[in-house]
Amino acid sequence: TTKVIFLTFYYALIFPAGFFWAAATLTVKYWADKLCLLRRWAPAPKLGTRIGEKSRMYFFFGGIITYAVMSSYMYASYPYDNACSTDEIVAHKYVGLFTAETGGGKTVEFTIADQDEIYKFCKQNLVDNLWPNILSAIENQSKEGIEWITPSQRFLTISGWTSTIV
Repeated sequence: TTKVIFLTFYYALIFPAGFFWAAATLTVKYWADKLCLLRRWAPAPKLGTRIGEKSRMYFFFGGIITYAVMSSYMYASYPYDNACSTDEIVAHKYVGLFTAETGGGKTVEFTIADQDEIYKFCKQNLVDNLWPNILSAIENQSKEGIEWITPSQRFLTISGWTSTIV
């Protein structure tokens, strides 16, 4: 149960349907455990309620904190595409309509516009980049004239503070 909830919270941003899968999984687990408890299993040992209380007290709190931190990090940096902006504009000789072939042999058309940005491959590893990104965001926010998020991303700060408060 705790694994399902933790994984649901951890991957909620990239797989929102995971909440439905988790609900279905926990429902099936509930009914299977109920059936086994009433029909198949022997009486449980006398452990008391301390394990369940500790799990609710610490694990669920830790799961919600993980959910808040991972959601704000994923919204802020979106580390799934391994593409980083170079802040350069595409040269005029590359502007136009092009066709390309995918790895599966399918032909696709794409357009490069006049003001498109150039992106480069970069390693966006969560473990290596989590704390430097958070620290640089705080540092850049404190410097005048440097914006670390665009005005259209201002809602992320609301999401981040709400997640922290929850």
